[in-house]
Amino acid sequence: MSTIQIVLEDKLLADADAQAARMGENRSAFIQQALRDHLHRLHIRDLEEQERIGYERIPDSVEDEVDWVKLFEDVED
Repeated sequence: MSTIQIVLEDKLLADADAQAARMGENRSAFIQQALRDHLHRLHIRDLEEQERIGYERIPDSVEDEVDWVKLFEDVED
C-alpha cells in the first residue's frame, strides 16, 4: 500500500470526514472506497459506451426486436 498526499477543498474534506465517521470508518478507508466506487462506475460507463458503439455498427435485426416485444407481452399477461 502506498501513502500519498492530495489537496482537497476544505468543505469536501469536512463532508468526507463526517460521512466516514457516520459509517464508522476512518478517512483513509472512506476515501479508498469512494475511489474504488468511482473507478467502477467509470468502467461500467466505458463498457456501456463500447456496447452502444457495437450496436451502432451491427444493429439488432427487426426480427430480434419483434421477438423481444413478444416476450415482454407474454410476461405482462
